[in-house]
Amino acid sequence: MKKSSKRGILYSVLILMVLLFFGGRAFIFWKIKKTFSNKIENLQSQGIAMTYLSFDVNFFSGNLKLKEVQIKIGSDSVCSSGGTIEELSIKGISFISLLLDKKLSISSVVLRHPWVLYADHHKKTNSEKSRANSSLKDLQIDLVRIDSGRLEMVDSASCGVTLKARLNFVLDNFSVTNINTDSMKWKVEDVTASAIAIDLPTRFYSLTLQKLSYHHKEKLIQLDSLELLPTLDRLEFAKKTGRQMDQFNLMMASLVVNGFEMSETIKPSFIAREVVFRFNLEVFRDKRFQRALRKPTILPVAFLHKLNFPLHIDSIRILPSLVSYQEHPEKGDAIGRISFNDLSAAIYNVSNDSSGISEMKVRTRFMNAGDLNVNFKFPHEVNKIYAAKGSLLNFSMPEINTMLEPVANIKIETGQLQAMKFNFQYDNKKSEGELELRYTDLKILGVKDDAYKSTNKIVTLIIGAFVKKKIDKNDSKDKRTGNIHWERDTQKAIFNYWWKSVLSGIKSVYGFENSSEKKGKKK
Repeated sequence: MKKSSKRGILYSVLILMVLLFFGGRAFIFWKIKKTFSNKIENLQSQGIAMTYLSFDVNFFSGNLKLKEVQIKIGSDSVCSSGGTIEELSIKGISFISLLLDKKLSISSVVLRHPWVLYADHHKKTNSEKSRANSSLKDLQIDLVRIDSGRLEMVDSASCGVTLKARLNFVLDNFSVTNINTDSMKWKVEDVTASAIAIDLPTRFYSLTLQKLSYHHKEKLIQLDSLELLPTLDRLEFAKKTGRQMDQFNLMMASLVVNGFEMSETIKPSFIAREVVFRFNLEVFRDKRFQRALRKPTILPVAFLHKLNFPLHIDSIRILPSLVSYQEHPEKGDAIGRISFNDLSAAIYNVSNDSSGISEMKVRTRFMNAGDLNVNFKFPHEVNKIYAAKGSLLNFSMPEINTMLEPVANIKIETGQLQAMKFNFQYDNKKSEGELELRYTDLKILGVKDDAYKSTNKIVTLIIGAFVKKKIDKNDSKDKRTGNIHWERDTQKAIFNYWWKSVLSGIKSVYGFENSSEKKGKKK
């Protein structure tokens, strides 16, 4: 065969391959556009209306672009679910792997200014069924980016907005394999959300977060500059809620999760080696308002076991932080205050799927006037006994009056606490243990339980005589011991349980009855 004939055959084959390549590519994208149009028509019958200004397809580059997309689910009521997208751009669609292996590969998906409105009462569609019937096996997207995304959630009954959120979002190397099978897995390399702002109008809070990121190779989660702030002042917050409710003001400079193992299946989990963070937390409660009944609170171990996903963290470290609590009493205008300055903590073996115990060690400057150290032990079995052991050293006792007066109706005029040591065990019902006080120069005043908290001279004389008598009876070092006994109030958090247990020991030292003992006498 002549060389010219061979060359002609070769050219013909090359031309045919090029025609097949571009022709097949054009056919694929024509098919995509036609399928997309058919899907939109099918959605109409399911109560989902979708419109758009333009739909551009470039089969040479493998790009798709939709502009000014509008989606509405359900009726024309103002709280129907739906959304808009200024522009949806999909680039680098690989059709060869889609044809040969039913694997869809995409270079990038970019959504510009998407807005989603979600109402939880719209009718369910057959989207799950259509997804299950898909023949696609694998999906790979190199980049997903959302620019200035917004989300609004509305109450299904009143159509009032319950949440507003906005953020920027970037996801690198996202893949899903074995789609629509029990062995489906997913993976992502890096995720970054930034400029996050969340408004909760019905909760009267706003949250901002500068950046939240996840890095797969480093097994690292990082959070930067979180702020949770009330949108109302203290009095308006209490009036709007209509009952006693803690008002939080939280600032968290940073949070780092090391050794994070992201689940590759649909079932979620949280497995990490270490969590490190620092924060400032202010809590305020107005007790002039009625206390509302709520579901009984549960202890930490029971809470962890109620989670519907595996949780295991080797250690949690709290770097020097600040926690303060303020309370407006039922009577009077003086605000009670308590603070934990330079609070540091280490928590070990936080888990709902292992045996043994968890341990938490806390160090802080109590009221910025004494060194408080507490060691907590948490069993991993729900019905086992918890334990707490700690000490408060070198504390100027009058500093505690902002807490002691409204609770116990007594006031410490002078006194230096060399040491307060406590050791108690507790379960879901009550706490039992011992408390020891060692102090000097103690002078206690009784306080009337009225709006002005004026000094009660008669009670002061009785307390003074009682304390002096007991001191003389014991020893010159003013060392006293008392019993810890407190019946848990399931309407309150565990922090209240701990504090009231210690307070019961302090009251026992001076012979004051606890509320649980009074109830027993009444019975």
